Amino acid sequence: MLGKKLKIAIINTGISQEEFAKKLKINRALVSQWITGFRNPSMKNLDKISKILELPISYFIEEKSENKTNIEEILIKKLELIDKTEKNILLEIKKLNDKILSLEKNLTADD
Repeated sequence: MLGKKLKIAIINTGISQEEFAKKLKINRALVSQWITGFRNPSMKNLDKISKILELPISYFIEEKSENKTNIEEILIKKLELIDKTEKNILLEIKKLNDKILSLEKNLTADD
């Protein structure tokens, strides 16, 4: 369970496991082992994880609580906002690209 929560939290930050490992000053393979459940982080590392991801330690270690539900909802909302923002950016890029193509077409028609 800790591994799944950790994976979701890392994804929410928008950084790679490699970057996350660098922030913790550990090997990326260890992060991978935590995520897969092969190993669990020490309390020292869990404290660092909590600070880097801006989540309480309880999020990672408690099985069921209101706190867990609220944090997961916050993470999901953040991901949805990122997706919406990314979609809007892509739409703006498409509009600009369409304008450029139209201008290029007009320029070649004038020649």
